[in-house]
Amino acid sequence: MADDFTNNTSTVGTVAVGGFTTGDIETSEDQDWFAVELVAGRTYRIDLEGDVTGSGTLNNPHLYGIYDADGNRIPGTTDNNGGEGLNARVFFTPTESGVHYVSAGGNAAIGTYKLAVTVTDDFAAGTITSGTVVVGDSANGKTPTIGKIETAGDQDWFAVELVAGTIYQFDLKGSPTASGTLSDPRLRGIYDADGNFIDGTTDDNGGKGNNSQVIFMAPHSGVYYVSASSSGSSTGTYRLSVRDTGDDFLASTGTTGTVSVGGSARGEVETAGDRDWFAVNLVEGRTYRFDLEGAWTLAGTLWDPFLRGLYDSNGNIVSGTADDDGGTSLNSQVTFTPTENGTYFVSASSYGSGTGTYRLSVTVTDDFAAGTNTPGRVAVGSSARGEIETDTDRDWFAVELEAGKVYRFDLEGSATKSGTMYDPVIYGVHDSNGDKVAGTFADGGGTGHNARLVFAPTASGTYYVDAGAWAGSGQQGTYKLTVTGDDFAASTETTGRVAVGSPASGGVDFSNDRDWFAVDLVGGKTYRIDLVGSGNYALSELTLWDPVIHGIFDSDGDLIGYSGNDDWEGGG
Repeated sequence: MADDFTNNTSTVGTVAVGGFTTGDIETSEDQDWFAVELVAGRTYRIDLEGDVTGSGTLNNPHLYGIYDADGNRIPGTTDNNGGEGLNARVFFTPTESGVHYVSAGGNAAIGTYKLAVTVTDDFAAGTITSGTVVVGDSANGKTPTIGKIETAGDQDWFAVELVAGTIYQFDLKGSPTASGTLSDPRLRGIYDADGNFIDGTTDDNGGKGNNSQVIFMAPHSGVYYVSASSSGSSTGTYRLSVRDTGDDFLASTGTTGTVSVGGSARGEVETAGDRDWFAVNLVEGRTYRFDLEGAWTLAGTLWDPFLRGLYDSNGNIVSGTADDDGGTSLNSQVTFTPTENGTYFVSASSYGSGTGTYRLSVTVTDDFAAGTNTPGRVAVGSSARGEIETDTDRDWFAVELEAGKVYRFDLEGSATKSGTMYDPVIYGVHDSNGDKVAGTFADGGGTGHNARLVFAPTASGTYYVDAGAWAGSGQQGTYKLTVTGDDFAASTETTGRVAVGSPASGGVDFSNDRDWFAVDLVGGKTYRIDLVGSGNYALSELTLWDPVIHGIFDSDGDLIGYSGNDDWEGGG
């Protein structure tokens, strides 16, 4: 008896997906091969039926396997009795598109049969999917891809080409908008080119009714995958669409929007409810003003700007930072003093359903806080500059001081051309807890109306200098704060030491500065103490013109009578 189909790639047998073919197993060893075109990522059901279902006379059909285009059998594709009764059935998802071969036979049986191939899952749940969706706008606003959730838990993946920095809207629609029969579509997420899930891209019911919607900005250009599914056990058809929103900035910490302190940024509210986030780096203790302006100040076309709030680096809103109409007319304005350094986000939007362009600006309204959270710092031997923005403003500066040393603080303004403030005032020195040290107020003492304070800390650590203007004078302006350190204290706490027969050096750092040096002396011996300055031409590197020994003090710090001297010998 002639064989109807050969058992190799030379077979003339073919079967189409969605159709069937028939054949005859003439001997117990006979195998009939059929060529079929399959698409990678789709799941197919292959049924070989005989007399059990009235599809032929073969009483025990046997699927010997599915073979690739080169005739190599693919593991796991053999079946006997997996269908109804003694019929055979195989589910198969190819990893490559192209011609495959199905081998039909009998299990020690002969007779006629029917071979059918049907699609059971239209799109695979992985990067091997054959599904694609195209970004684009058409006459109806979208270019959708149609799919079907065939079973509970089914996921269909679709490849899509996205451009870095562009914001896209993904819509998965079903019966709520007559876009299919799926009652509760769910977007399982967006995945990168390697199939890794991207956080924050899952949605259920974010669209109209039970439809799903995700807004996503591509971090880089290339292929992404979107997973379409359903909530619960619902099945049915759906439409998936992707469009470029035309939105300039995301409403999340993933935004590309930035604004710098002292600068501004421009954007557009393209649709009702659109929010644009801008990242800004702020310093703890400084006070900032945020202005969101539109048509009222000719800064854009947005009629009623709404500053939705400031958010921390994790995207959590900072309470009390939202404003509508706090600026000029309908513009928005927020003043904010952060308690931590870092990146914050400003949310720009519109009140109601308005759209249009806007300008967001950030300015420093107080450069330094009046407290231990100030960003102000000044080092001994150097200066810091600041500004008193209002007549009640006070700026604190942290400085590291050592016990036993004397320091001079100079707060200078217009009198020495160090700033524009007319009457600077040092309101005090505060300890590390912020408590004011008694006797540290200084108004005047420097050149003109400048302030000068001499201070000797009793403990080493961080102190704060409180700079301001004369209260109630309505003054504002810039200033310079300088801290000059004394090398040695004028007390028994001094770090100065001098040995008999060995000189020590020091410096008079400011007016009325006195340096004490400890020395060990033996009773009954006579010692000569010389204090030499610039008058001794043999020591030309010295600069003090008229040195004075103000006295010798005992171990308790008590002055020994008649122990001072000025001008004992030549040179001054």
